[in-house]
Amino acid sequence: MSATCYAITSQHSVVCEPSRSIPRCRYLLDTCIVVDYVEQNVDIPRDLLDECAISVITIIELLLPRKRSAITVYRIGEFLTSRPNLPCDWSCVKVAVALRFKMKLTVPDAIIAATSVCNGLTLVTADKRLLNHPAVNCARLEDIAE
Repeated sequence: MSATCYAITSQHSVVCEPSRSIPRCRYLLDTCIVVDYVEQNVDIPRDLLDECAISVITIIELLLPRKRSAITVYRIGEFLTSRPNLPCDWSCVKVAVALRFKMKLTVPDAIIAATSVCNGLTLVTADKRLLNHPAVNCARLEDIAE
């Protein structure tokens, strides 16, 4: 039986071939953006929403038990069922591990960032660490919504 070994290097760039194509999607929404949308009623323009996907990690984070109003729970369910969601495959895992070590990200943040990289999407986030990193194509919601 052979084992596969992955080496983590100190390369400055993250390389990942797009693993799948998502019709009409140009953006991946970070969990913080979705939470603001469903809990704080932060406006996301309809045309932008139509071009957004979410990571499976965002789904997990939104479904964690928290005290939420019935309206918020309804909005979360409505949002999750209306957006394409992207899983994390092996190529995404390798990128997530590299990003986690290089950027000192939490595991969920590294997986979400890797999901955007592997699918060629712009990550819409408010996370300053991600916004300032050249390996991840990020934008603030305010900049895209203009």
